[in-house]
Amino acid sequence: MPVREYEKFTTTAHPIDGARRLHDVDTAVVDTRSKLLSAEDVRILGLVAEGHQIDVIAQRLNFSPRTVRRRLREMCDCLGARAPIQIAVWAA
Repeated sequence: MPVREYEKFTTTAHPIDGARRLHDVDTAVVDTRSKLLSAEDVRILGLVAEGHQIDVIAQRLNFSPRTVRRRLREMCDCLGARAPIQIAVWAA
């Protein structure tokens, strides 16, 4: 993702209501609304927050890129985010 596009999203993104930052989470359960997040989902979010591309995340976690995209979409739906970048900003 180009820097300009990233900056656009980071300046307009809003935190998800009632959600805690990943830094404060010791378990796979982020909060009651997002208890469906597994430990792998939390790792995916961490790598997204670090700025890694889908292909790199897939390779590191031994998933296919399609699986990573699907899991990100499911997390967006679960957390009420419109785009994975919102979750990445929240997770950072």
